[in-house]
Amino acid sequence: MRLSRLILLLLLLGIICGNAFADFKDYSKTSKDYAILKGIRLDASDVVFVEKRTVEVLGKKVEASVFEVKTTETVSFMDGLQPYPNVMKDIDLYYELIVGEDKNRSVHDKVIDEIRSLLLDPKVTSKDLKSTGISVKDGSYILYRGHINAPDLIWFDERFFHVRFKRFSERRRDRAATTETFWQRKIRLYNDDGRVPINQMRIEFKEAFFKMLKEGKFKKERGT
Repeated sequence: MRLSRLILLLLLLGIICGNAFADFKDYSKTSKDYAILKGIRLDASDVVFVEKRTVEVLGKKVEASVFEVKTTETVSFMDGLQPYPNVMKDIDLYYELIVGEDKNRSVHDKVIDEIRSLLLDPKVTSKDLKSTGISVKDGSYILYRGHINAPDLIWFDERFFHVRFKRFSERRRDRAATTETFWQRKIRLYNDDGRVPINQMRIEFKEAFFKMLKEGKFKKERGT
């Protein structure tokens, strides 16, 4: 019994320490193809530029840069369908990261308008803002569409971001093929003022949102 508790404690400490010592790196200076990643830090073992691609975002076709991101997670060992929760190992997870310049702010303005429309509904609650909203810190902000834990679209610093899960390095029946781990533990967004976190918008921010809208805060151009 004591041995089992010790093993469990060591595993928990490993997970905590792994999160505490995550290595978020800046890949934007790798080459000119990576420059669009400025301010984006990734806890990844490898980030590879794949191609420039025309993608559809909110009904409009735009050019974006596509990267393959390789991350590592510590999971329980499995022998076929049999899990061994006391034996841990590392596996690789691969994601496709799509980043594009929102040159005419069409993505930004559409999401702002969606948030505005939501907040004009007197019955709206914080629950309704889990899938569309704004996360603000010291005047900087992130816009999101899709569930806050695994958004379909993020807007930040005049760019849009979309992430798609690609594959595990081995077959896993105990893990979902989602982007939740990526958004929660593998990416951090920064600008000149520091890190801007992705937090769910609360209904209590309604008044502040309309104040920002009235004062033209959402018309601020990049670099001004």
